[in-house]
Amino acid sequence: MSDENLDMRFEFQVGFWEHYLASASAWRRMPSQILSMSFFALFGIAYLIVMATDGELDIFTVLAGAFFIGLTPPLTVLNVWLQRRRNPSARGLQVYEIDDDGITASAGAFRLKIEWIGILKVAETKRFFLLFVSKRWAYFIPKRALSSTEQLTELRRLIYFRKSPENTQASPAGA
Repeated sequence: MSDENLDMRFEFQVGFWEHYLASASAWRRMPSQILSMSFFALFGIAYLIVMATDGELDIFTVLAGAFFIGLTPPLTVLNVWLQRRRNPSARGLQVYEIDDDGITASAGAFRLKIEWIGILKVAETKRFFLLFVSKRWAYFIPKRALSSTEQLTELRRLIYFRKSPENTQASPAGA
């Protein structure tokens, strides 16, 4: 990469369902969340197996088992709804500025500067760039906020170049 200064700025608003999809994408990349999501599903399956083995498989039992198997998506919806309800900035205009020093995120009444060393992991999905600042928290940039494929290429180049190999687990698109 040349020594040219690559500054990028993205402005976007995030709707509820896009926020949900970004959160779900991030949580699928967090070992603790995968473990907790698996617990509910496995509990539901085990419950159904035990009840079927005992010959007590009625409509209530099936519904209770299905409830536990399918509990994670509704919990994610509730979590996103609560986050957006408690934090009006999450519903407003989001501004991300990316440069050689790191990423600055702002919305409403806050402005947060994250140096590249503070970004633990970067993951790219079909819809988002996920910027993990801890094992349980990620900021995201929707790809729809990018104006062209050239801008997408430059963003990838800037993010993956600035992250040192020992400090990231960057993954390419489609992951």
